Amino acid sequence: MIGESGLLNGAFELDFPDLAQLAPLLLQDALAGSVKGRLVLEAVDQKQNVTLALRSDQLATGTVTAQNAVIDAQALDIFGAIVLVCKVSTDAVKIANEQVRDLRFDVNSEADRYPFTLQANYEGEAVRLKGAAQMSDEGVRVQLSEFSGRYQNIPLRLAEIATIDQGTDGIKLELPGLRVGAGRVSASGTVAERLNLNVRLEDMPLNLVENFASTGQDLEGDISATAKVTGSTSAPKIDYQYRAQGVSVALSRTNQLSALTLSGNGDTGQQPIGDGK
Repeated sequence: MIGESGLLNGAFELDFPDLAQLAPLLLQDALAGSVKGRLVLEAVDQKQNVTLALRSDQLATGTVTAQNAVIDAQALDIFGAIVLVCKVSTDAVKIANEQVRDLRFDVNSEADRYPFTLQANYEGEAVRLKGAAQMSDEGVRVQLSEFSGRYQNIPLRLAEIATIDQGTDGIKLELPGLRVGAGRVSASGTVAERLNLNVRLEDMPLNLVENFASTGQDLEGDISATAKVTGSTSAPKIDYQYRAQGVSVALSRTNQLSALTLSGNGDTGQQPIGDGK
């Protein structure tokens, strides 16, 4: 019901046994599954509060499916200085052929900042992401203060705070350092109609290749490289330089051959230019 101040009080039971019937209205043709929940509107001290609880045994849209999803959210003073508390959990999320289990996502707002924490399990390894989003007239800034996990048995860890700014002129990225095994990746620049990105690899072990596709060569050595990405998103151009040191394989070591140092440069529009010794 509507109170004297124009604020709402009331509760609504939600039950959508077949979301596919709502898909055309939501412009999500691939939406499927079911949802039950409760929406509560409360007017407290001249402030409009909203509480939402949703439960779903299974949700699907496109190549993404979620099992046993739970959303508990509360928004206080939605027409004023909004305060948001939200908890999302699901037993399993499958994206294409990748599956994440025991996902937990929490948001607790602080004025115009929205600190968040994500925890999950991927291929038996714990994943943790921590950061904060901040809204402004210029756009949205996401600051990542913590990330750790593993992919293909390669340890990943955020070494320095990273920021992503999204505005009307595109996305600005500042990734000072992501540890990948014993190596490090950094990137900075903008992604818009025109690309302007600088990417750097430092001391990246060459044997990480074995984690993706076994060569049987027992590759050793490390590589450092820089790349400048320009052009458009549909036709990017990459100018690169690289230097690999201590390069050897099992056969070369068995025959007591010296490890190689390889270096070169090139771009995506020309043949690589390199030398080795």
